[in-house]
Amino acid sequence: MDIRRRSKISAWPLLGGLQILILSMLIVAGLRTLPPRPPPMSERLDGLDLRQAGAGVTDAIAAADSGRALQPDDEQRATLFLQLLSQAAELRLLSLTLNPSLTAPAEEGLFPVDATLSLTGDPFNLPIFLDGLQRQRAVNHVVSVKGRGGVIGEFKVRVRYYRPSPPRTDWIAARLAEEEPEHAGASDLLEQAAWLSVWRRFQFEERGLVARAAQIRARVSRELAAPLIEVRAGGGTLSWDEEQGARQL
Repeated sequence: MDIRRRSKISAWPLLGGLQILILSMLIVAGLRTLPPRPPPMSERLDGLDLRQAGAGVTDAIAAADSGRALQPDDEQRATLFLQLLSQAAELRLLSLTLNPSLTAPAEEGLFPVDATLSLTGDPFNLPIFLDGLQRQRAVNHVVSVKGRGGVIGEFKVRVRYYRPSPPRTDWIAARLAEEEPEHAGASDLLEQAAWLSVWRRFQFEERGLVARAAQIRARVSRELAAPLIEVRAGGGTLSWDEEQGARQL
């Protein structure tokens, strides 16, 4: 028998065994690097002072809210600001609505709220109004501008604000009552914790929202200048949105 052939055949089981051993070592090493499993919910709730924990979560939510979100109790202030801004720009405000957006694409953690304004006045005053939007604390950007020209034009402007998407918390109390009845009193704390989670998500997205608003503001200022001059001089209509930019219709 060929000795070389026999040595080749006998080496395969050895190589296979080494591969299994190496794979086992890698699996064990990987398991050791995994974070420890958290204790059961009941154990975590047992060790909590609900009053102290609730105060801590409330403070954390307040710290995460920088004022750049348009909360429901900020809507009246935003409406008043838009009214005053239109007056400062010497435009007449015909109508103003502020509602949750029906057309914005779904964005995780963000709940869009749109202000829709109808304005009339000198088209050259419209850029003053649009630039003034940045003076609000709540982050916002123009979504669309539509209008017809002439010395006195009419314009419809849509402005978008954001707030954290409300978390679903209606299941928490029922789940605790079913699985951890001795900790049913912790439902308020867990609901607050869910709100803290969405606020931290908004806080993470906030810098991107501010940067995007600045980019859109620069685009609007640059792209609407020439069309506004043309429609003021010769009439006609114009439109602007983020996707298509400025165009005359």
